[in-house]
Amino acid sequence: MKFFILFTICTAVNVLLSTVKSIITVKGGKAMAAIINAITYGFYTYIIILTNGDGLSSFAKMAITATCNLVCVYIVKLIEEKYTPVKMWKIEMAIKNADADKIKEKIESKDIPCNYNILGNWTMFNCYCDTCAQTDYVNKLCKKLNGKISAYESKNL
Repeated sequence: MKFFILFTICTAVNVLLSTVKSIITVKGGKAMAAIINAITYGFYTYIIILTNGDGLSSFAKMAITATCNLVCVYIVKLIEEKYTPVKMWKIEMAIKNADADKIKEKIESKDIPCNYNILGNWTMFNCYCDTCAQTDYVNKLCKKLNGKISAYESKNL
């Protein structure tokens, strides 16, 4: 029973470290990436030793590892999502003039700030989306009408 608890806790810690390592490697700086990699791979050595231990069957170790991955990765991604600041996106859409009135109505109904210019056979919309839901809505709207789209993330200068 002690080995079961030890293996479960260590596997959960390993999954948490590995998930955080992946995020920091992509989004963090060089020093933080190097530190988390050192910690994660150092701890992983202990996981290998535990995996080779005789306290549990191979199937039990697989089940614990799969469960820990499912739960821990979900938790880390949930926390990351909650604490990631939402940035404003400027979405530029080119829609055929025949569909422009439909787009205007739909965008206005969702209170998405927008301006537009008519350029030849196309109407160019500039939408300023404050939420992921608004960005997703505008993107789907454009695809539905076979428009052209570009997106730009706002940056602090």
